[in-house]
Amino acid sequence: MLGTSSQSASAGQTDEKSTLDLLRGNGAIMPSSRERTILCVSPTGFSSALTAAIECEFRFLRVIVVADFSEASTTLVANVDLIVVDRSLAGALAYHHEELSSWHGKASIAILADIDHHVDARLMGLVENQIVRGVLPVNINLDILLSIFRILLSGGEYVPSALFRSQGAESGHAVRGRKDGAMSDLTAREWQILGHVAKGSQNKIIANDLGLSEHTVKIHIHNIINKLGVHNRTEAAAIYFAGQKGGVTEGNGRDRPLS
Repeated sequence: MLGTSSQSASAGQTDEKSTLDLLRGNGAIMPSSRERTILCVSPTGFSSALTAAIECEFRFLRVIVVADFSEASTTLVANVDLIVVDRSLAGALAYHHEELSSWHGKASIAILADIDHHVDARLMGLVENQIVRGVLPVNINLDILLSIFRILLSGGEYVPSALFRSQGAESGHAVRGRKDGAMSDLTAREWQILGHVAKGSQNKIIANDLGLSEHTVKIHIHNIINKLGVHNRTEAAAIYFAGQKGGVTEGNGRDRPLS
């Protein structure tokens, strides 16, 4: 009897394995219940180095790459948390996002783009119409990029401040001076963190003092540097001290909650 039971169990396992193999052979990708997926839509493929970095940072994730929206809306990929779309497909996304959402109902959509100083009206339209929840700038430090992935995977949103700065500049808006204008663009939380940076505090100390994660602090510092138009935290601190001498304070031109 024991031998018969063992043989039956073995046969059942073989049948189950064969079924999974059959599904994979027909294009169905069946991750385990705990495994999540990032679906990348790019006609030119996706960086193997970035794929490896994502899968190393997020052990529960794997990256699947498809060439176009048609394939993204028909491929049988389960547990998709985030759909990353190449910038070259930004124009077409407005027409395909409803189909993507119906096929991958729980997934957020983000654009992978090299943010430059020129306004991309299509990209701005996707952000303003809330079709995408994030823009992933590829021309930044890998640690920052992975932190942005973490924000999006947690249900948050991220749009680089540079995107809005370039829009304002191209629309003919006056660029204000660093000492007062740029600093008044900082949120209350960014101002708070900049004060810690100016004191020479490291990210870990800032995170502990403010009850934030180091990843969140990194994102805030990245945004501060972008808004101030500087290259590093040392230059940001110099502007902070110059602003203090010039009478620029947290309340100047801003009354925003901590975020």
